[in-house]
Amino acid sequence: MLRMGRMVFDCEERLKKEPDRKAVTIERFRPIILVEKCFAWDEDNWLTVHIGDVSFQCLKPCLRCVMTTIDPTKGIKDPKGQPLKKLREFRVAPEGPMRDDCKDNPIFGVDAGIITPGYIHVGQTVYVRYKSTCLKPTPFYVA
Repeated sequence: MLRMGRMVFDCEERLKKEPDRKAVTIERFRPIILVEKCFAWDEDNWLTVHIGDVSFQCLKPCLRCVMTTIDPTKGIKDPKGQPLKKLREFRVAPEGPMRDDCKDNPIFGVDAGIITPGYIHVGQTVYVRYKSTCLKPTPFYVA
């Protein structure tokens, strides 16, 4: 599961408008790899990801569950269901086959499979190949 740091910032900005809001950290989303310095929601357009000698195939959007509502430091569920409730307002799959599969589960990050195994390290540059509908050759970094 790949996550982008800007996504959490974007989600937090949207939550600022909510009364009695609590801070949302990346730990709520339990990333395996956190990619920094890229645009929020950029992973929607990723086809493959390359970090050092390791390559990943982006398989599908990552569906978020009720676990995101639990504060990982205290083990207490958010009484208002945040940030899941807020994500449902703007990050559900578009109508069509993808929506049929995802239902109303919000999307946050991308599930990826390993093409070429190896080791990655904090600070390495991340290269992305975009889907043919979106060409942005931008290097990012592993946080």
